[in-house]
Amino acid sequence: MRYMRAVLATILTPVLTILVVWPSAAWADDPDIPRTAWYCGSTCNGTDPSSFAVSPYQVCADDATTPKSVANSAHSLTLQLRYSPYCRTVWGRIYGGKTQNYYISLKQVYSDGYEETRGVSREIPYGSRPYSWGWQWDDAGVRIKACVSTSWSAEPPWLIMCTAPY
Repeated sequence: MRYMRAVLATILTPVLTILVVWPSAAWADDPDIPRTAWYCGSTCNGTDPSSFAVSPYQVCADDATTPKSVANSAHSLTLQLRYSPYCRTVWGRIYGGKTQNYYISLKQVYSDGYEETRGVSREIPYGSRPYSWGWQWDDAGVRIKACVSTSWSAEPPWLIMCTAPY
């Protein structure tokens, strides 16, 4: 029985490796294959896009693009809405800013103009700023914009700016 298991393992391991690894390697090199093949849904909500592993080889931030961006000269601050096609998630990221803490949040924008905050704001501390991005959120089938404020609340008077929705 042990001998049979060893033989099966010896035969099946290379076959499974070829079936699992080869398509993903080919996929990485082929621009015609859509990269939206994996979608994490609400599993990704409130997670860090730079560390949430969707496979042993990829986190959501790996394929991120910046579809929306806005700047505020009074704060010397740029806010970006980042998007991962692979995970179908969005998050906000800032650059620059005054010597103060900022908070990044996301707002879902409905067709009637109503906006609803999604997830929890993430504090971006002044100083070394070990990170400059907020938590990610599932954006499949919805429009979301990133906002930055000087308080946990993304409402006036603390709200500095928001990107256009994506």
